Amino acid sequence: MALKKVNVIEALANVEQPFTLVEVARVGDLVMHAYICEGSVQWHRHIDNDELFLVRQGWIMLESEWGNVTVKPDEMVIVPKGVGHRSGSQLRTIVLLVQPVSMADRKNGHRRLFAVPRDNELHKFKLMEAAAHADAFCAEPVADIEGLTAQVVAGEGVSPWYANELSSSLWLVLQGEAQMEVEGEAVDMEEGDLVVIGRGVSHRWSGAKHTTMFLLSRWVECAR
Repeated sequence: MALKKVNVIEALANVEQPFTLVEVARVGDLVMHAYICEGSVQWHRHIDNDELFLVRQGWIMLESEWGNVTVKPDEMVIVPKGVGHRSGSQLRTIVLLVQPVSMADRKNGHRRLFAVPRDNELHKFKLMEAAAHADAFCAEPVADIEGLTAQVVAGEGVSPWYANELSSSLWLVLQGEAQMEVEGEAVDMEEGDLVVIGRGVSHRWSGAKHTTMFLLSRWVECAR
């Protein structure tokens, strides 16, 4: 298979209008967009889907009916379906947004005009802190979104071989450098680069120095 590498910062190089969504990857039923957050959008809610916000550069203020959260680089927040919200920033900020490919008539059918009461607050996940508690090259689950799991993986040297039989896998370098290897191919990756590996395809990665990756896939418990 041909490994297609995408850099999320370069994908926005020619984008001038804030909040213009640029598709950078698809994994399962989810799509990852990159966009520039500068200024703010109008209040809105999604009745069909959750949304994952991951900041790469700058910061955003994520306002919601459940309170406000400041999200900095390598931090993420999931806004549940039905929660009114808006994102904004005074700086030019790079954000990754993960949501279902299609909104209407989704297979789960759980449409919500209003959020189901749970914690009644948004939770911010600090990915680098989560990675610090993970075993080397073992995926540490952070949060679930629409059937997949956002995870962090960190290590130095050569990882074991991975092969997720449940879903395809999106790998994004958060910090460091890595070489991703699959079926005789290899691609060098730097911070902000991502690749998508097909379901069941064996792959591994290596880094000459400590590297931290963001992984989006069905979670598979790592042997410890």
